[in-house]
Amino acid sequence: MPEAVRRFLEAPHTGHVLLPFLTITHEDAETPIRLVRDAKAFMKGGSRFSPAPFNATVLTDDEDQPRARLSVPNVNQRISETIRDLTTSPEVQIELYSSQDWNLGNDPRTPTGSPNRFYNVQGLTFEQISISTLEASGDLVVRDYGTEPYGKKASQGRFPALFRGP
Repeated sequence: MPEAVRRFLEAPHTGHVLLPFLTITHEDAETPIRLVRDAKAFMKGGSRFSPAPFNATVLTDDEDQPRARLSVPNVNQRISETIRDLTTSPEVQIELYSSQDWNLGNDPRTPTGSPNRFYNVQGLTFEQISISTLEASGDLVVRDYGTEPYGKKASQGRFPALFRGP
């Protein structure tokens, strides 16, 4: 956990809360799905983040591939329809901001200046997705670049150290 997030969580009560912003993108989707865990919509970077009570667990930190769980409620049909129509896994970004950086009296809520991002994780893929009438849920996985194919074949001429002599 980043030190800034830890200090925020361990600080005496300030009246401010951490606001998670979720962005789900895919090359085949017309527009990204942008959600904020709050009761009101937010404007951030010129984009509208719709309110939704989504849940995400912390990424695991063990010997296996880092993994978390994400549940996104079907607050409108566009979310489930967009995810259902995808043929490959979408990418997910999660950002944390403090509520003190936003004008909470506006609707949609707007930043009071340049919001200070406490935490940012991007490049996660949303996999093993199941969609019900209530939610879309699945695993958030860090892409394993070690399993990506490499464009060149290993031959003795290109990689002599990989081949042993007679």
